[in-house]
Amino acid sequence: MKRFIEEYDDGDDVTTFEPLDFDLDRIYGWLVSTGGTTGMIKLAALKHRTFFKKMRELKTMFRFFPRGDEEENQNREHMPVLHLPPVQWITSFFGALSSPAMRLTKVMTSAPTTTEHVIDIINKYRPVMAMMGPSMAAGIIKSEKECDLTCFATLTLLGAKVHKDIYLQLKKRLRPEVPLHDAYGQTENLGPILTPNPTGPVGNCGNCPFDWQKNIKLVDPETGTEIKKPYVKGEMWTKLTGFSEYYNNPEETANALTEDGWYKTGDILYRDEEGNYYFVERIKMLIKYRNYHVVPPEVEAVILEHPGVHYVSVTSIPHEEDGEHPVACVVKKDGSNVTAQEIKDLVASKLSDSQQLRGGVVFIDEIPLTSVGKIAYNKLKQIALTAQRE
Repeated sequence: MKRFIEEYDDGDDVTTFEPLDFDLDRIYGWLVSTGGTTGMIKLAALKHRTFFKKMRELKTMFRFFPRGDEEENQNREHMPVLHLPPVQWITSFFGALSSPAMRLTKVMTSAPTTTEHVIDIINKYRPVMAMMGPSMAAGIIKSEKECDLTCFATLTLLGAKVHKDIYLQLKKRLRPEVPLHDAYGQTENLGPILTPNPTGPVGNCGNCPFDWQKNIKLVDPETGTEIKKPYVKGEMWTKLTGFSEYYNNPEETANALTEDGWYKTGDILYRDEEGNYYFVERIKMLIKYRNYHVVPPEVEAVILEHPGVHYVSVTSIPHEEDGEHPVACVVKKDGSNVTAQEIKDLVASKLSDSQQLRGGVVFIDEIPLTSVGKIAYNKLKQIALTAQRE
C-alpha cells in the first residue's frame, strides 16, 4: 500500500480537501454491468440517492440472515464471508459497502474460481456466509474432492434456476439449522426482488418483502394483463428502487420500461396461494416447438436424475417446420459411460412429446460461463449448432 500511495500520490494538500457538492438525484454513482447471459452486456445506470435507499432496504432484509453463533462471533476479530462474484456484478458493489458495516471480512481470490479452488478456500478459511451460482453448487456436491460445508451459518444460491435435486443434496451437506436460500433478483433492481423463504416449499425463490406488494406483479407478456390467480405463469414486472436507464442505450431502455414506470424483467415466474414465487425461465430462453413452449429447466431436472450426469443445460437449434428443437448439452461425471440414447430414453419416459430431445444430445467437457459466472447461452447455442449431436 505504501508503494501504491507513493506511485499515485498527486501531491495535493489533503488538509484543503473539500467534498464535491452535487445533486444526488441527478448524478449517476455507478454503472453496473448486467449478466449478458442472453445477449450483449448492458450498463445499468444507478443514481447516488437510489443506491443509498437500497442500502437501507437491504440492511433491514439482512437482519434475517443468520451469521452463526453470536457468542462465538463476538470473540472473532472478523467474520469471513466467501465472495465469489466478479467486481462488475451488483453483489460486489454492495459487498464493498456492506461488509465493513456488518463486520464481515470478504474472502476473495484472484485465481480462476474453479470448483477445486473454491473447495480449497472453504476448507481453509471456513466462511460463515456465501453466495454462489447453482452450477458452482453442483460442482461442489458432485466433486470427488471433500468439501466441509458445516462452517456456513447461511448459504445463498442465485443467478439461475436452482434444480430441486441440487438444492436437496446441498441442504444435506449443511448443518440442520442452517438456511439455504434460493434467491431471486436482478441488476436493474439493485439486487434482491424477493425475500428468500428457506422454510417454504422447495423450489420457491422467495416472497414479497416489506411493503412491496403494490410494486411487484405478474403480467401476461402477450396481453399485458395482470395475473392475480396462483399457479399461473407470467412475466415479473417491478416498480422498485432500481436503475434509471441503460447507459447510452435508449432503445434497450425503452424496451425495458413501460410508459408508467414498470420495469419488465424478462423473467417468467408463478406464485402459490401463500405468496411464494417460483422462477420458471427467462422469456428469451423458452424453446418454441410448434405451438408449445418448452421450459429448459424442466428437461434439465429429469436429465440430472441420471447418475452418470454431472451437469446439463438445455438449449435449441432452429428447425424449418417445427420452429426449434431442444438439445441437451451434457457434462458427464468422471468415469461415466452414459450414452445419448440413455438420456433421450429417460426424457421420453418422464416428459411430454413436445419436450423430447429432437435436436439430440451433445457431450461437452464444461458448460460455458459468462464473466459473472452465469451460463453463456449464446455460446451454448453455438456449440449445439456446430458440435456433433447424437
